[in-house]
Parts: sequence; C-alpha cells; structure tokens
Amino acid sequence: MSGFHQRFNIGTTSFPKTLTDIDIGLCFRLSKEDVDALRSRYRDNALGPAILLVFLRASGRHLENLTLIPALLLKYLCAELQLRQTSIASLKSLYKRPTTLTAHRQWVLENLANLAPATPEKLDDLGLALKALASTAVSTEDLVKRGELWLLDNQLLIPHERVLRSIASRAFEAETVAAIEVVRLNVTEALAQKALKAVYSGRKGRTGGTNLEWLKEPPGKHGLHSLREASKKIAFLKELGVHLWDISAIGGARIRAYARAVVHRAPSATKALSEKTQVLEVCGFLRATLLEFTDNAFYTAGRHLNRLIGQGRNRV
Repeated sequence: MSGFHQRFNIGTTSFPKTLTDIDIGLCFRLSKEDVDALRSRYRDNALGPAILLVFLRASGRHLENLTLIPALLLKYLCAELQLRQTSIASLKSLYKRPTTLTAHRQWVLENLANLAPATPEKLDDLGLALKALASTAVSTEDLVKRGELWLLDNQLLIPHERVLRSIASRAFEAETVAAIEVVRLNVTEALAQKALKAVYSGRKGRTGGTNLEWLKEPPGKHGLHSLREASKKIAFLKELGVHLWDISAIGGARIRAYARAVVHRAPSATKALSEKTQVLEVCGFLRATLLEFTDNAFYTAGRHLNRLIGQGRNRV
C-alpha cells in the first residue's frame, strides 16, 4: 500500500490514469482468501466487487469515479478470478443498477476490506489527534492528508471530504489562534505596526518597489555582491527588532509556511488580510527571512575567508 500512498493521493475516489506492475503488486493484490470469498459469493460476476475491494483498501474510500479502470489492473484481476479477459471496463459499465453497486460496496466493506465506518466517537478521536498534529502542519490541506493517514492506520473508512476538511479546519484554526497569541505576547503592538509600515513602504533608487518585494528576493550566488545585499537586509531587519522576537513556540515548520504564503502572494493581497493575520504572517516572514539571510551571509563570508587564507598561504 505504501507505493500507492507515495505516488497517488490517499482518499481519492478514482484510479490513477496509469498503473505499473509494481503498483498492482504493492497496492491492489488479492489474497487467496479474497479470491475464494469473491468467487464463492459472486462466481462469474466477481470482477466488479474485486475492483471495489482493491480500491477501497488502497485509498480508504469507495470508488466513485465512472472513468475507465486501468487495463493492467483488469488483466490481473481477471486472471486471479479465472474470468474471461477484458481490457475495457468502467464502474458505469459494470453496474447498470445503483442498488447492485450499493449492495456490493456494503458486502465488500463488511466482509473483506478490514475497514470500519468512522463513528462519531472515532471522529472525535480524530479531532484530538489533528489538534496534536496541527502544531507542525503547514496548511489545512496538509492536516487533511495527515487525517487520512490516521484513519487508515486505525483501519477506519475515510469519510466524505467535507467532513474531514471541517475537522481539519477547526484543528488548524485553533493552532492559528494560538500562533497569533504567541506573536501578540512576544511582539509589542508598536513593533508590529512599525514592521507592517516598513515592509509596505516604497524603496528609494532606480529599482523602486516596496521593502517587502525587496526582502522577498532570494539570496544570490555566493559572491561579494550577494554578501553586501544580505548584510543590508539583515541590518534592515535588525532595525525593526526582528532578532529580538522569540516566536519559536509557533514551530519552525509553520513559521516557514507563513513566510512562503507572503512570498507567493502580491504585497497588495497580503495587505488586504485582516490585521491579526497580517501581523502573524508578516512576522513569520520577517523572522524566517532574517534566519535565511544570516545563514547565507555566514556561509558566503566563510567561503571568502577560506579563499583569502588559501591565497595568503600560497603567497607565504
């Protein structure tokens, strides 16, 4: 199952467009017990339930998409079930009657899948687990994926995406509120407003633009020009007191996530956010930027120092 989880999305409702023999061996293989149960129950009509079974085990959700099923998987299942080979099939062609599809799904879930529906009590447990994981999650989407893994690890059927996303959103929002509180306690209102005003201010000179756009420019090559530019940015950030902000309680992963959000968004879009969100994301961006350029400056200076020492040794 691990190969499928690494290449495709857990919780998907359709097969990938292409499959390899390795994918089938890792993710969609039928055991002898599966074959015996399917043939005993459905005889020559076992192909449909077999497809429902292997997909349910691999993804944690019922197969819902009506598109064609990969030919390589059909060939494998037909051979295992000793059925006439077919290379073209879809859920729609296999199940003309929705009631039959529903009955097959239920039988597969109850008898072969080793997955149980997520009860309200289990969903409460999932909420607690996601609250614990939210401190290192970088987005709601990241938390949704972790929730899907938690459900599969606990042999639970993944519920509708809307349900799972709602639970993940509440957990992520709670962590965001906690992060806002960390910034409020460690960055005074005056310093936060000073930082916002500074980053949105325009820069003098030919290049123009805002300080935020200037800070978003990544470090250049390890030359003296890049070292001078990094030093200017470090000095600018230290004037704002960024080096004194202790917001490490938020977690490095989330600070970097806030920084990426600012980098990939136009300054006007960041400015349009609510003030609390602006302060949180901009403070995370400034802190991550200071650390990045400090590391870059140390590395570049070290390279040039080693080069000078080497040149001096050769001359001596």
